[in-house]
Amino acid sequence: MKSIAILLTILILLSSFAFLSVVNAQAEEEKQTAPIKNIIERLKVLDERLREKLEEKREDIGEDSYNRLIADLDKARQLLDEAEEAYNSGDIEEAKQLLKKAGAKYKDIIKELAELLGYENLAKRFHTYLRRCREAINRLKKITERLKEKGVDTTEVELLISEAEVYLDNAVEAFREHKYAKAVEYCKRAWEKAKEAAELLRSLARELLKQYEDRILDAINRIENFLDKFEEKVVSSNMSEERKEVILNKIEDWRSRLEIARKRIDEGKYEEAVIIVKRVLREISITLRRFRKRLG
Repeated sequence: MKSIAILLTILILLSSFAFLSVVNAQAEEEKQTAPIKNIIERLKVLDERLREKLEEKREDIGEDSYNRLIADLDKARQLLDEAEEAYNSGDIEEAKQLLKKAGAKYKDIIKELAELLGYENLAKRFHTYLRRCREAINRLKKITERLKEKGVDTTEVELLISEAEVYLDNAVEAFREHKYAKAVEYCKRAWEKAKEAAELLRSLARELLKQYEDRILDAINRIENFLDKFEEKVVSSNMSEERKEVILNKIEDWRSRLEIARKRIDEGKYEEAVIIVKRVLREISITLRRFRKRLG
């Protein structure tokens, strides 16, 4: 009986060891396959997000690109479903191989979508820059026409503007051919020519204004004489002291600014001098309209 009891004990222990071995083996297998399950779930989420993004950017990337990428997504999803089926049936190696193929397809889809969206942003920036260049050139053309009407020789400016326009046309053509670096280079050249034209126009405008230097100085002298008389009239008027002070302060400010205009003429900055004189005249006119009755 004692021998039988020992034998039974040994059998029970052996059974326990066998059970523990099975449990350990299952635990090890689950430990090895858990990452695969996680990858499958993550790729499912990625698939959904990519489909949402494609739908969102459908108009931006165009119908052809949208349909092609959706077809690629369907193929990738099929590989993913096959990988999950292999995993569930216990064929871990097959699941790994299928996941590898599915992952590669998703990677290619993401890369192409990024390139398409990058092109969209690049196109927007390019067209914005192009529009600004054209607007600048159009402004230069208007200034050129005004100077030409005053008898200024603008031939060199017109040539520079024409060169800038040719470069812009070349930029558009290069962009259409997907030669983006070339398109940017043409835009830069166009902008450089436009800057040259602008500098030359400023120089021509200064030369033109220089011819009117005596007229500008005469205008300043006449305004200053008027301000002297205006000041006397304000002081002798029946306005309140508070109102008198307001106008007298304005007169002092106008005199200071006219002095600045004289300095600008000495510096050869005729355009700035003219702007100052015009602003002073406008403010004097407004003040006279407001206080005409009180001044008598």
